[in-house]
Amino acid sequence: MSAGDGSRRARRLVRLAAMARLAPLARISLVALLMSLAGSSQAQVQVQARPDPLRDFLRGMADSTNVYFGEVSTAFDTTGVDSLLRAGGNPDLEKDRSLESPLRFSPVRGFHRAEGHSLGLKASYGRAALGRLTAQGSYGFANREGRYRFGYTRNLWSRVPEGALEDPSRLILDLAYARETLPFAPEHAQGLVSSTAALLRGRDRQSVYESRGAEARLTYQRGALRLAAGYRDAKDSAMPLATRKILLGVNRTAPEVIAARGQNYREGLAAIRTRLFAGRARVGLDGRFSHRERWRVRGAFAQRVTLRSALDAHLQFEGGLSARLGPVQDRFELGGPLAVPSLGFGDAAGDRLLLGKAELVSGIDLLRTLRLPHPSFVVLHPGIFAHGGATWSRGDGSGEWNAPVSSDWRGAAGLSLVHVPGFPTPATLVRLQVARPIGRESGVTRFSAAFSRWFDLLD
Repeated sequence: MSAGDGSRRARRLVRLAAMARLAPLARISLVALLMSLAGSSQAQVQVQARPDPLRDFLRGMADSTNVYFGEVSTAFDTTGVDSLLRAGGNPDLEKDRSLESPLRFSPVRGFHRAEGHSLGLKASYGRAALGRLTAQGSYGFANREGRYRFGYTRNLWSRVPEGALEDPSRLILDLAYARETLPFAPEHAQGLVSSTAALLRGRDRQSVYESRGAEARLTYQRGALRLAAGYRDAKDSAMPLATRKILLGVNRTAPEVIAARGQNYREGLAAIRTRLFAGRARVGLDGRFSHRERWRVRGAFAQRVTLRSALDAHLQFEGGLSARLGPVQDRFELGGPLAVPSLGFGDAAGDRLLLGKAELVSGIDLLRTLRLPHPSFVVLHPGIFAHGGATWSRGDGSGEWNAPVSSDWRGAAGLSLVHVPGFPTPATLVRLQVARPIGRESGVTRFSAAFSRWFDLLD
């Protein structure tokens, strides 16, 4: 082999070694190039693809109050659920959840001058296939009597519509056997407020009676319509004053408890409720009939109008009739924070009722507007109101509906503060109000508090 051949072979070996050293770098460069091209094409695909559906959903939830509901939404929607209710949502959603609830216990406590302090326990258990069972018991330490209630609720039939804001169509069975304490004029009663006033001052005038018996009820619901029919077999008994003790000391001028008429009765029950104008108006009628000397019928209408998205106007009307010779516990009353708030419970009563309520509430956050320090969840809406009505009794020889005379009318007007906490139900309101009487025998200037709803004569 010549020297030239040896030098050529040496140069070839050097070139091969250099290519071997460059091959890994080439491969790495090729992979990087492919990855960059893939990333570029993927980025181009992502730009052209639709946005993330979950992100869209969350963004829609964030501004659904203003975008979806439009002018239905106002500044009152501090908890994010008020617009849903006003757009036709069901204010009794907790009933559906309770049918599938595990075993739950909750305390029962109260105070009334006919019972004294009462303590007890409530238990509930539910499954969709079996229904819901409830049991409640309590003991009154002043009258030394027990109270109990056993209930059973089941959906006999149901159909869930496609619309998310529509109520399910269903047929519900309710059965109960109870020995319980019931208030006079239950449509205007305020259990918690009355108990607190009785405990602190002993001046609450809410009268009560005992009812012991069984009840069965069927309720049909389809959309905004609710129809109910039932039967009750029970005995009413009077509950006299049992204690004058209050939280600090004794109130020796505590009012007596009006004595209910003791009576056994069997009566049929019926009721109808419906919503109008996308839930912004409601109308209802309920009644019961035992015999010619014991029956009761009551109807109510409520309308809510939003003015310039920051003012809410509420109008409510109520009328009722009961048997002229019926028991005193069936009569209608005009006193209390839900009726004429300058009157106390029992101050005006009769077997006929007419009541009208007008209210104007602003959606502004009063504490924030005044720059007063407060927790962010405490939003107080200022308002003004006027209530007026009459209770009277049917005269001998007159028709079932005789008109009230001028001396039967009572009225009150005043200022209120409304808070929408969002619990225990989305439609619950806390209302603080000062009412000044209008007209003769309309009570006194009175401060009161109430747990209610916008349509408190119907819900």
